[in-house]
Amino acid sequence: MILSTLVFVTLSLAGSNYAGTYEVPVTPELKPFAEYPLSKVQVKEMENGDSRISYELPLELTGVPNEIRFVGKFQPDGSGTFTGNSGSMVCSPKTDADPKCVVHYLSVQQNLDAVRLALQKFPLEEQAPRMQVAMAFGGDLEGFIRIQEAKEYR
Repeated sequence: MILSTLVFVTLSLAGSNYAGTYEVPVTPELKPFAEYPLSKVQVKEMENGDSRISYELPLELTGVPNEIRFVGKFQPDGSGTFTGNSGSMVCSPKTDADPKCVVHYLSVQQNLDAVRLALQKFPLEEQAPRMQVAMAFGGDLEGFIRIQEAKEYR
């Protein structure tokens, strides 16, 4: 089972794209290299009252596109349960000190040769530790997604 955490600044979003970050849990010495930007996390309210949450995992971790989608229902307190082909996600209430959604992936694709190519955009001294982060991600496939701002990106 693959575990990830999705943290929302606000869980009452409808049909909007938000920027965020993806962080892989690693040892303290690798932590400075374990966070990657997400250009778009989409939360869309559907006509039946369900919400669809979608995002793409960073290529610097996977090397190949992995679009993740979940559908479920937010409760008034911000909690909710979501499912999809990628796995399932359970969100805690937004009143929690650290509101988050815990994701259990069923499968994620990773190509380490493609990861090496994606990491070439970083300074040479960062490439080896970032590769270690990608390998840790591929071993455990765990991570944290955080929405940094409740600001809409179009």
